[in-house]
Amino acid sequence: MQKRFIYSTRAILWTSLSILSLAASAQEGGPPGAKPQDGPKKYDSIITKDAVTQEGVFKVHQIKNKIYFEIPKSQLGRDMLVTSELAEVPFGLSTGQLGNAFPGTAVGEDLIRWTRREDKIFIRRVDYSLRTDDRGGFGLGVQANTVLPILMAFNIETEGPDESAVIDVTRLFLSDPSEFSVKGAAGGGSVDGSRSYLDSIHAFPTNIETRSMLTFSGQKTATVLVHYSMVMLPEKPMKARISDPRVGYFTQSFLTIGTPKRRVEPIEYIDRFRLEKKDPSQAVSEPVKPIVFYLAPEVPEKWRKCLKAGIEMWQPAFERAGFKNAILAKDAPTKAEDPSWHPEDARYSVIRWAPSNVQNAMGPSIQDPRSGETISAHVIMWNDIVRLAEAWYFIQASPSDSRAQKLPLPDDIVEDLVKYVVAHEVGHTLGLRHNFLASAAYTPAQLRDPVFTAKYGTAASIMDYARFNYVAQPEDKAELLTVLGPYDYFAIEYGYKPIDAISSAGEKPELDRMLRRQLDDPMLRYHEDYQGGAGPHVRMEDFTNDPIEATRLGLLNLKRVMGYLVSATTESGRDYKLLDEMFGGVLGQRKMEMDHVVALLGGLNHHLYAYGNSGAFFEPVPAAQQRKAVAFLIENGLTTPTWLMPKDVVSRVGGPRVMSALLNDSVGLMNAMTSEGLVDRLLVQQVTFPGEIYAPRELLSDVQMGVWKEVYTPSPKADFYRRSLQRAYLDMLQTRLLGPNPSKREVRALSYESILDLQSALKRSLKKTTDPETLRHFNDSLRHIDAILNPKPMPAAPAAGAPDGGRTVRFGGAASTESIATQSGDAWPRKKEPVVCPWHQHAH
Repeated sequence: MQKRFIYSTRAILWTSLSILSLAASAQEGGPPGAKPQDGPKKYDSIITKDAVTQEGVFKVHQIKNKIYFEIPKSQLGRDMLVTSELAEVPFGLSTGQLGNAFPGTAVGEDLIRWTRREDKIFIRRVDYSLRTDDRGGFGLGVQANTVLPILMAFNIETEGPDESAVIDVTRLFLSDPSEFSVKGAAGGGSVDGSRSYLDSIHAFPTNIETRSMLTFSGQKTATVLVHYSMVMLPEKPMKARISDPRVGYFTQSFLTIGTPKRRVEPIEYIDRFRLEKKDPSQAVSEPVKPIVFYLAPEVPEKWRKCLKAGIEMWQPAFERAGFKNAILAKDAPTKAEDPSWHPEDARYSVIRWAPSNVQNAMGPSIQDPRSGETISAHVIMWNDIVRLAEAWYFIQASPSDSRAQKLPLPDDIVEDLVKYVVAHEVGHTLGLRHNFLASAAYTPAQLRDPVFTAKYGTAASIMDYARFNYVAQPEDKAELLTVLGPYDYFAIEYGYKPIDAISSAGEKPELDRMLRRQLDDPMLRYHEDYQGGAGPHVRMEDFTNDPIEATRLGLLNLKRVMGYLVSATTESGRDYKLLDEMFGGVLGQRKMEMDHVVALLGGLNHHLYAYGNSGAFFEPVPAAQQRKAVAFLIENGLTTPTWLMPKDVVSRVGGPRVMSALLNDSVGLMNAMTSEGLVDRLLVQQVTFPGEIYAPRELLSDVQMGVWKEVYTPSPKADFYRRSLQRAYLDMLQTRLLGPNPSKREVRALSYESILDLQSALKRSLKKTTDPETLRHFNDSLRHIDAILNPKPMPAAPAAGAPDGGRTVRFGGAASTESIATQSGDAWPRKKEPVVCPWHQHAH
């Protein structure tokens, strides 16, 4: 998900820079009027006895602070992939629109060729975004339309054996040239050479890895360790496999011309490792070259066994695709065993362990853009991903696992969590995208079934964000962790099963036959676009095809967690920071589960089907299910949640903070249930989908009656929580009707109708209200309604979502807003902004 944003931004930036660099390149590396050199000098005068030389894809010579490449004629004109990343960064470094930088932040990627003209070597950018198989007119047209820009020029200082060209490439790594600049990710500014140096350079048979410590002097000085990687691509590209939107792979995209369709056509090749059978005649054969992940030396000994198990969890999926022992885990060789082994050698895929408090993991990999072949991959595990997984498991699964009802968790549980995380990340390196539909493939009954979950896991794919089974109840004895599911086997089969066809296009009929299996088996279906209107079942962290029942069961488990929250997080002589953090986790889990139910309102299911073998692409959520969702949300999200206010918790984390956090969640839920976007969707569905639709007027009426349900009782009595929520409801309507950006015409008309109905109901309720606080509140509410209907100059209403226009306050990672419940002189400490970590900031 992050990959596409980062690379598209980078592509625009680098294209602009390369246009600017053409003028400089045209001067062949020198300023206007510069005297050209007299030609190559003697080899010994350049590569002196002081040179430290490494053999590799190019010879690399280091002489003090200078770096020379010796490029053989055989390597000129070959495609080479160049990537750059921030290997080490100062804490809190901002990369602008990309957010804060972290170790491993991808900065640049380019495909280049080294070419020679007379006494100069040029770096030229290679562009495969337009392709054709035609060798006639279309081929000539593509060639004329894809001239390779010259990015940099180098004088040939001397020549080695067989006319190999020796060039000084120091400026490539120490001056941050515009063609390969990282300064945008390092906070801007220019490189200060006096505070920059080459940290290391290693030459390997297929790649050169360089690390430069660069200091950028801009508005704020930043020193970063930049890792440049140059990888020579295979001389013969692998046969590519064409992507299909019904199965989720990362891809290499391009346009092709000259096809039988007589138009420029977009094509995508999936990212995957090259696997070829040793014995093609066998249904299942060992590969010629297996996928091997090495555990780097810094990986802690206690996690090695579970990391290896997570890597090799994928073996059965490859076996079903026709490969035995296709993916293996090994310890990296020691210096004594292989002094040449290095984790940055592009011939190796490696698991790295970063000693950092970052709560994240990622699976970056590099691909041949010509075919999608994955050249190598690195799974990076930051140390505190363990802490994050432990917290999730405690909040979601501890009711069904008595071992997890005290923090920290025992090692055997944590080992299973680490295995799960690395298996997910390895899945990304195999090419797989997230499949956020997979967790909706099972029913609540299936997730509570120990036999079913033992066979199929808790979601149809480990590539979903379905962490741990919070639907299962303690008495069910069901499995709690996700393992490889049916979709994972299916996706690996699609990507890696050998197909007897000459071309990539020739594989399509067999691939289509595979994909038709999705029609009868929902466990094999795919969708990732959880933010693009893909429907209520394409969500992160959800479970089952019934969000209402899943949330009902999930809330029962959260109530159980609250019963032992204090004993699980405290010990003699320690403070209550962990209690605070886990209470915030409980609130966050509750909100997330409620949001899954909200998604049903105005929901439109989007099915990824192909024409001719399926039904509708889009289907609205049935009106009856939407009504059920609203009733559930009112009962469980808008009533006073006394179960979240136990005395033993409130007395330790602060009553006003608890009240503020809970009110903020209820107000946010109320706003979501009546949002203008939701009402608009229902209005459109009334017109575009015949049949019964949950009418917008009915929705707004149901929510209003839920928020103000005391008004309709024989003896109205509203507690402080409910009164605060009702005031927030009026603030919301005031903002929508009279605020600086009032609602649109249809929603405004419905809102006025709602407030008139409420006004009439409140007037009727005054006669039967005896509770003095409720009576004062109802009278004040009528005055507020009158001010909305007959507006006069008055102070602006608080923003919807803040009960009393308060300040932000947090429990662990859960944000809330202080309400009137908090005294003006409260002593609750303002918590430092936590590391926001959704686990993944993948770069693939």
